[in-house]
Amino acid sequence: MFTKIHQINFRNTMMKKLLFLGIWVIFAQLSQGQVMVGDVDINTLDIQYIEVHAAIGIGGVVRINYGQQPSGPFSNFDPLRDREENTFKNDIAALNYLYLNGWELFQPTFQKGDESAPSYLLQRRKE
Repeated sequence: MFTKIHQINFRNTMMKKLLFLGIWVIFAQLSQGQVMVGDVDINTLDIQYIEVHAAIGIGGVVRINYGQQPSGPFSNFDPLRDREENTFKNDIAALNYLYLNGWELFQPTFQKGDESAPSYLLQRRKE
């Protein structure tokens, strides 16, 4: 009799653990994926590469070019925002956020004559 009760308790415990693990995996997948550039979630687009440019300075924000139409007469970069609508003030914070959301560094680049303002080419991480 003790063996049957022990087996039932073991099964219940194992089922709870498997259920918790399944729910955790689902939430982990759902929490990943929103990378807002302007009003567009670029993770929903059929693109493989993006360019990240950190406009460092007073009021500078990290901007993204994913091939969109220019938002102004001289710019095809729109601000990167997190889930809470906050912009990024430095490139490392933005690169870490993008990595956590499925992007990886492909190649750093520098504009000729302006080595103090790097840009970064990123590609989707292969799953």
